[in-house]
Amino acid sequence: MLTFEIKDGLDDLLRSLASPDYAKVGEGMDLAGGLVANVWEAAAYGAKLPGMTRAVHIPLYGQSIEHHLRGELAVSVQGNDQMTEEAQREVAPRDMKPGLLGGPHARTGSHGRYNIIPIRHKPENLSNDAVMALLQDLRNFRTDFGRRSKITPAGHYTWTTGHESGIRMGNTGPVTFRTVSDSSPASSWWYPGLPENPMLEAIWAMAKEDVERIVFEAWVEAMGLDR
Repeated sequence: MLTFEIKDGLDDLLRSLASPDYAKVGEGMDLAGGLVANVWEAAAYGAKLPGMTRAVHIPLYGQSIEHHLRGELAVSVQGNDQMTEEAQREVAPRDMKPGLLGGPHARTGSHGRYNIIPIRHKPENLSNDAVMALLQDLRNFRTDFGRRSKITPAGHYTWTTGHESGIRMGNTGPVTFRTVSDSSPASSWWYPGLPENPMLEAIWAMAKEDVERIVFEAWVEAMGLDR
């Protein structure tokens, strides 16, 4: 949870010097909290802020973020704790083969277990060859990225696939398919892991200057110093 407030004792000093309009302070703190919440929501919806090691795409996380005044001199900004931990934590590399071959969709053939995995692609990342293949409903096409795997009557692959090979239009957009099996090299389905992602630090670094300005201006107005 991000929290910012007037330091202990400062409000007593200000009371001895003047009679601030604390409603104005509250308005400023609320505005500052809303600004931090907006930056946090943008990061939760996919904006990669300076200092973040990866973008985060968790819509429910963005919807969980809210800010609340705590009296007149403090505001808290908070989001779902579990999703915050998920967005920031380091994820160790791992072998995906056991999960892919042990799930309900895995099959068994003459050479052991195997599974066909759909890989989604963003249309803007496709080559012109792949776009033309989609328009013409082609499975086998030559590209700079490779050619689709072909299976002989004996059931063996004659060549390996490039990452656009055999591209099709699925329900969620362009997809290709890869086969994982017991004989697949261990490194071929190894998840590389994710580094720690200091998201909250990046959010505060982005919002800090504006928050300080808003709170300062609110106090100046509250004490009548801008007249």
